[in-house]
Amino acid sequence: MIDAQEVQGMVLSGYARQPFATYLFLTACDGANVAGWIAGIRDRITWAGKFDRERPTSINIALSYKGFERLGLGAETLSTFPLEFIGDMSDPARAQMLGDDPDTWLWGKPDHRIHILLILFARDANASAQLLAAERRLFQGVLNEVLVIESQTFPFKAGSKFNHEHFGFVDGLSQPDIKDYRPEKHGANGPGNDISAGEFILGYPNEYFGQITASPHLRAPDSDPAGILPGGDMGRNGSYFVVRQMEQDVAGFWGMIRSQCAHPDGSPDAAAEEAFAAKIIGRWRDGTPVAISPDHDGEDPARLNNFGFATDPNGNGCPFGAHIRRANPRETLLADKKDSITTTKRHRMVRRGRPYGQPIADRFSDDGQSRGIVFAALNANIERQFEFIQQAWISSPSFAGLYDQADPMLGGRTQVAGTFTIPKCPVRESRTGILPHVTVKGGAYFFLPSYAALRYLSSRGA
Repeated sequence: MIDAQEVQGMVLSGYARQPFATYLFLTACDGANVAGWIAGIRDRITWAGKFDRERPTSINIALSYKGFERLGLGAETLSTFPLEFIGDMSDPARAQMLGDDPDTWLWGKPDHRIHILLILFARDANASAQLLAAERRLFQGVLNEVLVIESQTFPFKAGSKFNHEHFGFVDGLSQPDIKDYRPEKHGANGPGNDISAGEFILGYPNEYFGQITASPHLRAPDSDPAGILPGGDMGRNGSYFVVRQMEQDVAGFWGMIRSQCAHPDGSPDAAAEEAFAAKIIGRWRDGTPVAISPDHDGEDPARLNNFGFATDPNGNGCPFGAHIRRANPRETLLADKKDSITTTKRHRMVRRGRPYGQPIADRFSDDGQSRGIVFAALNANIERQFEFIQQAWISSPSFAGLYDQADPMLGGRTQVAGTFTIPKCPVRESRTGILPHVTVKGGAYFFLPSYAALRYLSSRGA
């Protein structure tokens, strides 16, 4: 069973009842007692075992590799972190693999000094402002703000329990079910969606035949005389946290859709626009999967994530290159359904992203405002999960037998227009001039420590 008392709340909850979130990217002041500040905030952090869904606010904390380094851990201990975490997202080789250009980023470049990510959640704007002000007072003189991103979720429509991202689509539907956690909820999802806890939380069996994913450990001269960390395991009950700021050009996206779907006389075809956009995403704007409802013959809340692609083997409902089919191929990644599920389960993430910026008033008219998504994902192995999905599925031009076609939403992030194929019988349809209209503005790798790990770090007095 998951030791929820030791796991930060964000790992097991998306804080759906707290729509306001503030991401504070912080750097330690020279000579400041950061360990003392950690000792003070440790019991203000929201832990999964004590989470109250009715609480007005929540707090979570994550550290970068540079943050652990700043806290004085020795070189031998630091070397037990995985190479991708040590090198960070902006490492030239990793950036090339991910299709990124960190030189154009607003934050997270190789020389960044972000040590800590403090994330504040709140039920309303007033509670959010009060929490932010309180935490700022407490870290004054210890930490400086490098960047602050404020976000707010937006219901898809009045009374809806689902939120939408800025392109207008319901977001966050396809989340994995964590084995042994709230099993009563698992029946609402599709095949192979029950994933071992060790895929997201260190110290538990994963999907590789129940193995335990490698975890950072203390190495001499670092010691733990108080026995805070059993076996010196600093990673147990923690999770790696991938964060990317992804700006969305809403008017550009819908303008592209409109130009692709106009009537012969140039006038807009609203129905065709909705259908083409749904093919690109893999869902209609209300979240209905095109794989089971290619003509959008009615919303079925019970089927939003309880479906597979086996009934759509040729992609006539959901194209092979659609965003959701790439991000989670479900049971059709390989020829054998069982093997496909086994493989896919080894490359899943828990997503905790939030939109930032205000919704656009007219999706076809650029208002000059910045908006997008704070992409945030939890995984136990960054290389095998986030990086694999981005490189092998999202950005791959040959995914599922395609040729020279990256994800129309995220893949490649190039200014060179690409192609998107829509399978049809008897002749497939090939759309050219497709651009993603999503730009990465920054990114970094973090780690959400357990309660015990924060106790140990605060005991060092750095």
